[in-house]
Amino acid sequence: MMDDLDARLRARLERLTAAVPVAPDRVATARVGPSPRPSLTRRAPVAAALVAVLVVVLAVVTLDLADHAAEPRATPGSQASRPVVPTPSSPSSPSSPSSPSAPTTEPATAGTGGASTDRYADGIPKAIDGEPVLRGADAIARAARKAAAADSTQFLVGGWVTYVPGVRFCTAQIGDQPWSHDCIQAAFSDLAGALDPTLTAAVTFHFVIANLATGPVVARVEVHDPRASSCGTAAAVCDRMMVVQEVVWTGDAGTAPRPISADAAALALATVQPGATFVPGSSFCGDALSAAQVQTVKTADLSAPVVTVVEVEPSTAARRRALPQHDGAGAALGSSAVVCTVDGIRDYRWLSVANVAVMVRVHSPLTTADRAFVEHLAAALTAAASSSP
Repeated sequence: MMDDLDARLRARLERLTAAVPVAPDRVATARVGPSPRPSLTRRAPVAAALVAVLVVVLAVVTLDLADHAAEPRATPGSQASRPVVPTPSSPSSPSSPSSPSAPTTEPATAGTGGASTDRYADGIPKAIDGEPVLRGADAIARAARKAAAADSTQFLVGGWVTYVPGVRFCTAQIGDQPWSHDCIQAAFSDLAGALDPTLTAAVTFHFVIANLATGPVVARVEVHDPRASSCGTAAAVCDRMMVVQEVVWTGDAGTAPRPISADAAALALATVQPGATFVPGSSFCGDALSAAQVQTVKTADLSAPVVTVVEVEPSTAARRRALPQHDGAGAALGSSAVVCTVDGIRDYRWLSVANVAVMVRVHSPLTTADRAFVEHLAAALTAAASSSP
């Protein structure tokens, strides 16, 4: 690099010398000689010009060296690059943010936000964001007081919803009906697995039914909902009901099914029915049990014996309320376990183990293969319950 700079400097000096001619004798007289220094009156302009030229040359060389020093050196295997300075965007073009944008916040899910660690025995929180959650008879009493006092202040109610979406076949209804007589209606209970007609008639999920699912909920309700007038002659009944405005909580680890989860039930089923998959829904034989997660079993082989439905309750106590049947294969193979018989040759039977109830389709009468299937499945579910933490 230095050889290149030296050549460039010599070339610039030659061009400058040609632009400012100096007589040879004056140069010699000015540089050497034994005689006293001659007068610089005439030479001063020339000397000043030379000094100015040298200053300019040195400045140019200095800047050139600075430019070379500022350039990054390429290392083997890489390319040298110069820093890119962003230019302001014009008003007519989209501008890029000059700083990283703030991270977006996903909306909080209803399952965990604001739930207190102080819980009822079934895992439903006693408060959401500091607001108390009423249960059962306490909620009904609060609603009655508000109805009498024309108080429409909202409050929170907790319990267990049973609702399976799907087609409904309802009898024709004549005249105005309150929301408690809806064809598509969710059942509501204070005890998981139990039926609670009184609480179900007092609370309506009419306006939030589209996004509702079976399980634990905390709902914000209001008495004297202004939409009660749509009930016509039944408006007075609707006006007294607890109308759900929104569902604010839908369960968490504290209300997860125990001791057998839906995943554990699927693994147990795979031991006798490989390739089976779960699909939310229910079968034509056997209603959905109260508060149970209902899974229809899809399988390639439809011949008996085969499992058609798996229902997972939140607890063993809940399953026993919903289906008061003894656990194990012995009870499932008894006559009381038969739910329905199709064409006289196929029986649908309940098999219960801990918090899980399984609908099994077998031959009528039972075959040796049917018994072996039920016993094997019962053993797998019992093992799943025993291994639960």
